Amino acid sequence: MKRPRRGGSPSCRPSSSLSDDVFVPPPRGADREEVPRFVSPGSYAVAASNEPAAKKHRPVRVKILAARKIPPPISEEEETPATFVTVGSEGAELSTPVYHGPFPEWSWSGTARIPSDRNSVVLRLKQRCRDGSEKILGVAVVDCDRTRSIQEVQMGSMLSAREEGLPILAVQVYEECPSPEPGESAASIEARLQRTIRKLKRNLSE
Repeated sequence: MKRPRRGGSPSCRPSSSLSDDVFVPPPRGADREEVPRFVSPGSYAVAASNEPAAKKHRPVRVKILAARKIPPPISEEEETPATFVTVGSEGAELSTPVYHGPFPEWSWSGTARIPSDRNSVVLRLKQRCRDGSEKILGVAVVDCDRTRSIQEVQMGSMLSAREEGLPILAVQVYEECPSPEPGESAASIEARLQRTIRKLKRNLSE
């Protein structure tokens, strides 16, 4: 004996607040224990479109060159400054090597990933203490520079609005060019160049 369909035919269906709803079966291959859902016509597509879109990012090249005005040791017994710079990046924070000395020259470069709607990176100059702890010497927000020029950035303090006496970083921050589309191979370019040279030689000898 055939079992009646759930809800009956449209003509026999009782009127209620759910009279416009339709039964949406679970997707093919889903677990049998999955509870079916009732949604209004058209709302299924709307619900799917309301899912948050994946955040888009773009690569930014950051070069940390050097710093000056690093706080000197207070006494001869105090350890030599050991400084490094961190770069804010999506996924994992980037970091320069630790430089031991009062005049750090890192000449370090890395690629940071920032949201597409942003145009700057956050740099933090830190000092590593002998016991392994770290303290922040200064923070700066640096914009991308299309000219790729070296910027001297005055670090700011998270505890005070004063900038006098705070370190200064020499950096480059610019947007990385996308990788070029694959084109001619080096061998084909070389062959075309040799053909052009032979043609020029023939023209000169005539």
